[in-house]
This record gives sequence, structure tokens and C-alpha cells, in this order.
Amino acid sequence: MTPAKSDELKKQFTDWDKQLDAHWSSWRKEAEECFDIRAGRAWTSSEKTALEEANRVPVNFNRVLPLLKAVVGAEITGRLRVDYKPRTQGDSKVNEILTSGAEWARDEGDAEGEETEAFMDALTCGLGVVEMRVDFEEEIDGKICHDQCDPMEFAIDPSARKKGAVDAGYMRRKRAMSKKAARERFGKQYFSSHDDSNFTESTDDPRDAYNDDDGKRMHERDMVYVKEYQWYDVETVYMVANPATGEKTEVGDEQLKELEKAAEAMGRYFPKARVRRRKYYRAFCTGERIIDMQPLETEEFTYKFITGDYDRNEGVWFGLVRAMKDPQKWANKFYSLLVHIVGTNAKGGLLIEDDIGDADMRHIEETYADGSSVTKVPSGTISGNKVQTKDAAPIPPAIGDLMAFAVDSLPQTTGINPEMLGTVDRDQPGILEHQRKQAAFGVMASFFDSLRRYRKESGRLLLKLFRFLPPETLIRVSMDDWDNPQYVQMQDVLMNAGTHRYDVMVDDAPDGPNQKERTFAMLMQIVPLVAEFLTPDMWIEILRFSPLPESFVDKMAKRIAQAEEEGNPEEEMAQQIGVAQAQMGLQKDRMMVAREQAQIANVEADTEQKQVETHLTLVSPDPQPQVAV
Repeated sequence: MTPAKSDELKKQFTDWDKQLDAHWSSWRKEAEECFDIRAGRAWTSSEKTALEEANRVPVNFNRVLPLLKAVVGAEITGRLRVDYKPRTQGDSKVNEILTSGAEWARDEGDAEGEETEAFMDALTCGLGVVEMRVDFEEEIDGKICHDQCDPMEFAIDPSARKKGAVDAGYMRRKRAMSKKAARERFGKQYFSSHDDSNFTESTDDPRDAYNDDDGKRMHERDMVYVKEYQWYDVETVYMVANPATGEKTEVGDEQLKELEKAAEAMGRYFPKARVRRRKYYRAFCTGERIIDMQPLETEEFTYKFITGDYDRNEGVWFGLVRAMKDPQKWANKFYSLLVHIVGTNAKGGLLIEDDIGDADMRHIEETYADGSSVTKVPSGTISGNKVQTKDAAPIPPAIGDLMAFAVDSLPQTTGINPEMLGTVDRDQPGILEHQRKQAAFGVMASFFDSLRRYRKESGRLLLKLFRFLPPETLIRVSMDDWDNPQYVQMQDVLMNAGTHRYDVMVDDAPDGPNQKERTFAMLMQIVPLVAEFLTPDMWIEILRFSPLPESFVDKMAKRIAQAEEEGNPEEEMAQQIGVAQAQMGLQKDRMMVAREQAQIANVEADTEQKQVETHLTLVSPDPQPQVAV
């Protein structure tokens, strides 16, 4: 990278930092508050201090977390898978290998758990992030990793509006790393053991009391901020065709000039098409130094986002906690106020004049609280109203109503009803409960739609990451024989298949147990109507949707496949008998037709003979007519 290019990038990064910090600063504060509420810290430090100074209890009942877990639980029990569908004929077998290989890669990288954590972040603050990369630290053959990232570290192009931030032109990740880890990754020359100038963020930490001479906290002296930028530039390229193979390739200006000169020397016309393509890049910076800059070979961002609802005026995304924040806080405040009123109000007691003797006072103190005892007082004390009871102040009835209203507002502001939580305390028909649960899922549909879009984007990137695995890497695929999976080299499959011609689809085939049960119940209603049209392969697919154990389903599928290959002797004999009977029936029908034709011929012959005899009788009468006697 030339110095001029480096200076240009530094200026560009500085401009981006100003835009990103101004745009995302307010969202970052709100996101911190949302994460605190999710973790059960609804009171801020100033509010908690004020309550403690007023001798009030900072009551905190976390009602937000169960609601979030209900939505995340629905995602876990109804997970979908990514399928690759071919655009051209003859690629169906490769399509099955790609789909099976993607499942293997996701299983190896624990993708489902990481995506669930990112989905939880999206429900909390409106943004969940997953990084996809090929890692060689754990396995020498490489492993495709899905890592959930802290959304507080990210700032996205302010002009991004679509779900998943798919229209973002650039993004930044700013994270704290130990200098040891930074030196190991980027090189020792960038991080001196005494250089801590770019770690300026401060937090409330008990370790602040143990500062060194220069005022820095001891743990911060070994930390450094590393900023990662990913962006794309739109560049002009030319599409040319190989004269020998006809395959289209991209070339730059310099290559185009050389090809045109070669074609001109040969006296041939050189066709070309000018197009604009995106070129993706990534750079790492610390302070004002660019420590690494390289193009992204994946040709897309390696960070994929799950977004919540979009705030048009602020230009950011927000989650469910924004709607639950005020009801949760007000419920805690009203309960804290109720506890304070009960704790400070009088709970009985006496008002006694000072002319009562000490002996009588001690007797009253010892026996008044005992309801079964008899308390003696001097004569004239009661009639003279020298002893009066203290009246306890009543609790304002509005406090309880306001607290109940705040608690009831939590499901109302989010649309998560008791049916979705499974906490319905009344008897109602199962179909009604199912319909109300489906209505709650309809309210949450925008979040699940964003998750579906994320899976499509991650599926496309996963297909590209396969290219960066070593050629000798073997990937397990299970298609026909589940007990004996195959091991193939994904590099060869991708090279021969032309992966850019595959569509990525989020299939409705479920992975979650609850979704399997619902799907299998629907299939059982349809199967009796189409049972005669189902082939053994279709029966195997139906078993895959059943909630039965996978080991049992695999054995059944294997047995059905063997029976189809070997064939059933009884069925073959029945088929042969049926064929013989059909042939015998056909022969019998032919004989009956021949007999009917012969009868018809005889009838026609008799009719013709009678007509001849009648004609002869009319021409030459009988010379000896018979006379009836």
C-alpha cells in the first residue's frame, strides 16, 4: 500500500468515525440500558443510590427475561435449515451434497447456538451479529466458525435501512484486545508494551483504586483498541469471452489493453462489455495507524446481522425491550413504594399521658401486645381518654391498581400473551389456545423474518467459505445411506458444480421437535388420501419429519431401501399370478368374441337362405301343393 493510498484511507476512516459515532451514540446508551434490564438491573446507579438514601428498598422483579426466553424458545424448537437448489438440470446430486455439507459445517462450528445468542441480542437491543470465518487454530484442516459478537462493538453505515443491514456500504467493529493477542495477530512492531495511548474508555471498576503513577488503571495498561473496517468500492471492470472455451471472465483496464492489442495483431474483433462490480475490502487500525489492509476474497461482508424493528427517525433498529422498559421500571417503582408505605406506617401502638405511673407503664408495655392477657390501668384512665390507640394509615388503593396495570402492560406492549408463555390459569379449549399462540407468533413475525433473511445471507457466505478449506479436507455427507456416510472433498464438488449457479433457500423442513410434531400431525391427515401414490422414497422422507428417534428412523429407512432393492418374493409371485390371470382373461375374452362372431355369421346365413327360398317360391309355385285335410 503506497503512502498516498494510506493517507487517503486514513482520511476516509476519520470521516466514517465521525459519522458513525454521531449516529450510533444515542442507540449505544439505550442498548446498554436494555442489556441491564434483561440482566435484572432495572435501576440505574443514581436511582438506586437515591432510594437507599431515602431508606427505601430497590425492589427488582425481572419480568422481561421470561418474555424474551419465550420468543427464543420458539426459535429453538422451530429451527429451519438452509437448502441449496440448482438452477440448471443435472445438478440435483451436487445440490444434495452441498446441503448435507452445509449441515456438517454448521454442526462443527456450533452455528445454531451462536445464532440463538445473536437472536437474543436482536430481541434485546435490535441488533445481533454473527461472524463467519475459516479458522485453523483448533483444527489443522480448517473449520468454518460461526461466532456471536457483541453488538455494542459495531457501528453500521447510517444509510442502511433494510433488514439484516444488507444495503450497508461499510461498517466498523471496535473492540478491546490485550496487547499480547494483538501482537500475536498483527505483529510486534505495531503494539509496544508501553503504548497505551489509544485505550481511553473508562468504566466504573473497583480496580480504579489501584492506579499507577501515570493515572491509568493497571488492567488497562495491557489493553488496546483495534478497529476493523469492512467496505466495498464500486469499480469498473470488463466482461470478455475466452475465444477457445467461450467462458466469460472479468478483466481490468491493463489486461483489457493487452487483449485488445493481441486481437488487433491477429486481425480479429475483440468483444467486451463494460460493467460495474463491487470490490470488498477490510482494514485493521489502532489509533491512526493502519496495521493491515487487504481485499475480502469472500466478495461480501463476513459479519451478518439479525435486526429488529426499524426506527425511521433515528435510523437504527430496536428490540422488544424498548417496549417493556417503562412497564418493568414502573412495576418496580410502585412495588418499592408499596413496601416503603407498609414499612413506615404505624402498625398499632398507644398514646398515653405522662401522669401514668412507671409501674403501670411497664405493665401496659408487657401485656398490651398479648391479645390473651388482661391489662390493668388506673381508674379514670379509659373514661378520661388518657390512653388512645394509634390508627394505622391505610394504603392508597391506587398503588395496587397502578402496579397491576404496569405488570399487565408487559405482555400487552409486546404481544406475548400467556398462551405463548404457557401460563394460562383458566380452562379453555385447546384449539382456542393454539389460535392465540399463533396470533402471538404473528406479532413476532418481523423478528423471525429478519432471522430467515440472515440465514439466507449466511448460507450464501457459507458456500463461498468452502473454497478456503484445504483441498484435502474431507466433509461428511449423508444422503442415501445414513448409517454409512460418505466423505468427499468439497473443493472438487464446488469446482465441478459451478456453485454460483445455486440458489440458497431456507427450507421449511424443521429441525426443532415441536415443529416436527406439528408437521407430522399434518402429514398424517394427508397420507391416507394419497397412500397409493407414495413411493418408498417418499415414505422415507415422511419418516424424517416424524418426532421418532433418529436412530430408529435411520434403521427403518435403511430397511425400506433394502426391501426396494431386493424385492419381496410374495409380492413378485402375486404380480406373476396377476399377470397370468390377466392373460387368461384376455384369451377367454377373445374366444367369446370369436364365438359371438360365429353365431352372428350363422344367423346371417340362415336369413339369406330363407330369402332365397321365398324368392323361388314366388317365381315357380309348387306343382303338388299340399291340401289340408
